[in-house]
Amino acid sequence: MRYAKLGDLETLFCWANEQTAKWAYFDRKNISFQEHSKWFKSVLSDKKVIVWIFGQIDIDVGVVRYNRTNGNFRISFYIDKPYRRLGLATLMLNKSLDKITKKFPGIPITAEVREGNAASVQALLKVGFEVSMKNSKTIYLIRDIH
Repeated sequence: MRYAKLGDLETLFCWANEQTAKWAYFDRKNISFQEHSKWFKSVLSDKKVIVWIFGQIDIDVGVVRYNRTNGNFRISFYIDKPYRRLGLATLMLNKSLDKITKKFPGIPITAEVREGNAASVQALLKVGFEVSMKNSKTIYLIRDIH
């Protein structure tokens, strides 16, 4: 686990536009490289956003991002297609949650998952999140930190 850096721009761009994962996104449109580059550079300089890349040596397998807003963190995560269904989501989430809760104790963490994305919901439930609300499009989860 390491902090994201500018050199991750292209990898994260490819992941953001990966077609088989698009169905799980709230906004399913393709993102231009220029649009992504502008967004990613602002994320890297934003003190309210933490982005960790997971992998080994030269192989990146996924990302976990925390956005701090309104007194909590909102978590989002992605695993590259060849590494899905290997239990990595639970590992990545647990590792990042351990780090974020030590750095920012007592701050609740929320997640918003598109209805139908059972794998993400299951991973979040495994690491201590609870469903707080549902509607026809979104499942809202929360993990209180004590």
